[in-house]
Amino acid sequence: MWYNDYKGKIIDEIVKDGKVGCDCDFPGTINISKYLNPDELRNKYEDNIYIDCVLMANTIPGKPVVEAFKKGIETYKEMGYPEEYQLHHQGGAIGYTGRDYKVNFQTTEIVQENQGFAWNPSIQVLKVKIQC
Repeated sequence: MWYNDYKGKIIDEIVKDGKVGCDCDFPGTINISKYLNPDELRNKYEDNIYIDCVLMANTIPGKPVVEAFKKGIETYKEMGYPEEYQLHHQGGAIGYTGRDYKVNFQTTEIVQENQGFAWNPSIQVLKVKIQC
């Protein structure tokens, strides 16, 4: 996997990198702020991807988007990161010029058919963005 190789060498220390990944059927952006431990990074990466998948799986047309948001927050807590969601916005609906809106506990919008979403889960040192 990409986190074991960076320009032909084992990643020991990265201060800032943006990497396009494709672990699923659509491309995503993975931002690594800093890490020194490959096992820690791998665990946080997998946890973060799982949180993003929960958010996406619960972004259902006709349902309030806040329901998906709340499922994501529950998942942070279940995975041992109860406060992480407060450190960065969690994303929301996307349009041609950026976010249509960022989701929070007060969001009242309903998910529309074929509406684009980019959730933004993050765990310290790692942020994953998968847009669809």
